[in-house]
Amino acid sequence: MRRLVIIEMMSIDGFYTGTGNDVSVMPYDSAFEAYNIERISAADTVLLGRTSYDEFAGFWPPLAGDPEASPGAREFARIYNGLEKVVVAHHKTPADLTGIWKDSTRIINDDAHRHVAELLSGAGKDVVMWASRTLWIDLVRHGIDAELHLVVGNGLVGAGVPMFGGADGIELTGLGAPRRLPESESILLTYAVTAGGTPRSAG
Repeated sequence: MRRLVIIEMMSIDGFYTGTGNDVSVMPYDSAFEAYNIERISAADTVLLGRTSYDEFAGFWPPLAGDPEASPGAREFARIYNGLEKVVVAHHKTPADLTGIWKDSTRIINDDAHRHVAELLSGAGKDVVMWASRTLWIDLVRHGIDAELHLVVGNGLVGAGVPMFGGADGIELTGLGAPRRLPESESILLTYAVTAGGTPRSAG
């Protein structure tokens, strides 16, 4: 059984993004970048929702060869470009795919819970997710167990999308002590994430 590992950054006041879904206000640092490389190196598949896929497909691919990008960003993009991407998107088809991710992307149009369960039941390394908050909450509510690796950054956002807004119906169980990321003020919290109520579609 493969692990579904969700990696998220949260501000210390509990936000997933800032106002207007602005992620640039989040307290990212080089330690979060290094942790992302650690996690993607332990995976062979990335699972995404449609919105996250569209945003990431326009952002990450060119960074692999961009001399202006940080070494960590280049390494992360290089690995990401080579991995299988599985996208849950009701209104997307293979004909919509472009760019260098086209040949490494598989689309799930319907019955996502069954398809993701089958993906996790097969052989392989971790299946990893970044962002795609609505998707992973919905999957967990429908019986897909996961690990949440929550990096709490030392920054105040003030307003925006709360990390756990609308996440009723899931339960978190700690998986060990919190730890401070190396040379950072960010704290890593790890949880087992399971359904804790009657499943329903995420808002």
